[in-house]
Amino acid sequence: MQVFSLDPHALAAGPRPLRDRFELHREIGAGSAAKVYAATDRQTGGAAAVKVLTDEALARPGVLARFRQEAQLLDGLDHPYIIALVDHDLWGDRPAFALELAAHGSLRRRLDDSEPPSTRMIVTWALDVLDALDHIHRRGIVHRDVKPANILVCANGTARLTDFGIALSPGKDMTRFGSTLGTPTYMPPEQALDPHTVTASADLFSLGASLLDIVSDAPGGRRASLLAGVPAPLRPVLSRATEEIAAHRYTDALDMHADMERALVELGGAQRVA
Repeated sequence: MQVFSLDPHALAAGPRPLRDRFELHREIGAGSAAKVYAATDRQTGGAAAVKVLTDEALARPGVLARFRQEAQLLDGLDHPYIIALVDHDLWGDRPAFALELAAHGSLRRRLDDSEPPSTRMIVTWALDVLDALDHIHRRGIVHRDVKPANILVCANGTARLTDFGIALSPGKDMTRFGSTLGTPTYMPPEQALDPHTVTASADLFSLGASLLDIVSDAPGGRRASLLAGVPAPLRPVLSRATEEIAAHRYTDALDMHADMERALVELGGAQRVA
């Protein structure tokens, strides 16, 4: 059996059983390789989210290595708008690691609420995400799957970027050649052609495409019609962010942040839910 561990010295004592520290409750999310459960941290008494590989995923080549890489990457990131790693080296009946729990769930889920978030609120969270993207891009990391489901909202009303399972980091690309990784609705054209060589602008495209999808009040899925339904102050920002040619779009998260911040002022200023 392979052992999930970030620390080779921990192998001597063996991995810590998941349920020694965390009591799992309901399922709160699922992807192609893992499920996420709300949990109680017995050590602190607080809440956590535990990500557990499924049996089916564990049988697929490369999945365990990518799962371990995600935990290792998160272990090296410390940013207020990136989901925090709580614990690793966990092993119940399959590999797992624990994260902070975002009390308000994903942006994708919040859009289905009876009172969905306002455009101002969504743009406020997008600014948080841009801060997070600037942090990882300066470390040579490209997320490759920015989308509403991977933007979480915490109890204090701030956003968290999550799910680094297919992130591209320096010297550690687990993507097999010939594969396509990401979410087609939100990925830029170059990522569909070759996910190995994408740059920071790919994440900025994905964030722009996500906002275009959820902020526009225009029917239809074509970019031009969606842009027509975006509030005027925000329209030039999303237009530039979602240019198909990478050289024509934002290449720096702080540049996009500055333009979006100006647009938010015109929309009435920041708005958060707590």
